[in-house]
Amino acid sequence: MTKAPTPVLCARPYELSNGVTVKNRFVKASTTEHLADPLTNLPNAKHFALYERLAHGGSGMVLTGNVLVDRRYLEAPRNVSLERKDEADLSAFKEWAVRGKVNDTKFVMQISHSGKQMPISVGPEAICPSEVYLQIEGMATKGPLSTVAKPRAMVQDEVLDVIERFATTAELAEKAGFDGVQIHAAHGYLLSSFLSGRANVRTDQWGGSPDKRRRLLLEVVQKVKERVSDRFIVGVKVNSADMQKGGFTEEESTLLLQALDTSGVHFVEVSGGTYEYFAPLQDDPRKRSTVEREAFFAEYCKKVRSVVKTPLVLTGGLTSLQAIEHVLARDTDFVGLARPLCTDPFAVSKMLAGSLTRFERHYPSLGESALVTSTRAPLANLWHMAHLHNWSNACPKQGFTPSILRMLLVDFITIYVCDPKKNPGWAAMIMLFIGSVVSSFAYAAYLGGRALLLR
Repeated sequence: MTKAPTPVLCARPYELSNGVTVKNRFVKASTTEHLADPLTNLPNAKHFALYERLAHGGSGMVLTGNVLVDRRYLEAPRNVSLERKDEADLSAFKEWAVRGKVNDTKFVMQISHSGKQMPISVGPEAICPSEVYLQIEGMATKGPLSTVAKPRAMVQDEVLDVIERFATTAELAEKAGFDGVQIHAAHGYLLSSFLSGRANVRTDQWGGSPDKRRRLLLEVVQKVKERVSDRFIVGVKVNSADMQKGGFTEEESTLLLQALDTSGVHFVEVSGGTYEYFAPLQDDPRKRSTVEREAFFAEYCKKVRSVVKTPLVLTGGLTSLQAIEHVLARDTDFVGLARPLCTDPFAVSKMLAGSLTRFERHYPSLGESALVTSTRAPLANLWHMAHLHNWSNACPKQGFTPSILRMLLVDFITIYVCDPKKNPGWAAMIMLFIGSVVSSFAYAAYLGGRALLLR
């Protein structure tokens, strides 16, 4: 009889270079929540309840969903945003920090700028390094039916403003009581798009070569470090590669990590892909059986670990305790978990207590196999976000299963097309249209049934 694995490496504390100790090697990776009021974009009671649960769940470090540095350019209408104008009243952020730090948890705010990955529900125009449109299979990204904003190349003053905004948000996060920030430079968002030769075709000081393309991120890191204390954690999330022709490559990513190594960041989380090709949401871990294949980016981490000293967080695909112990022994310093903790926020504490050896992975199944690859990723995202919404309530249902029909007809529209609170006129028209279509089908079915009865 094979003996069940026991948590050893994953339970060990880790001291960061600034002297801050994280109690274990589990990091609750960032997942967008879409819980804020779209008219204020401030954290609220739902954020407090959700993150207190996640903190009690046992992870040594918990990352928030992306907090946007500029309300004009959100990833979705219901994002949280933190800007200089919020400094006058940080009470909501202070309460959020208190709730997220319970149980000796290091609570870190992920800070981000959407770039061109901004839905039309936020606004008609997005800023980015170059006027390069998104290309997403199965989704309109140009013209009147586009679900994303039109991209516009940034001018010099806007680039400098972005650097200042990241530093300001980090400064205010520390004032509010957070333990640190993670600068989001992955998944095709603004900082990530500046790194990509496919998205950034500029020929000025911000593009034209790998050195110039990574300049913006390095200047953001430097400015953030200047504005916060030494004990404040500063991390970065980067892609191992964009996995697209002409995009950010593994070689460029390795050079970036070496540059970050000398910048004084306290950890780097490794991910991959963009909205156009989002590997972590397109691969089904149920098809990957071996320990070596379980983690999405383990091979990349293994390669770069020999040339960088900054602690690495390996996120994506890990489910079994055996695989987690395996990668901690040779590939990474921390393991990041996102989707498993959406469905069970307390899974880490169960694994550390020895009652769980594999995280459960739940996926929508009805009709999923018929969807094109690019549409499956947003569906999986909506599915797991629905679980977060459930856990943010005072008394969440156990065994909660989101409605796929609601996700496709309501959640998708309110995120990517129009938010009923922010754009009530458009929302009413769209919901009226959907109601008309459903009513037409219902009436047609009634007539068909009546005709059969009269035969």
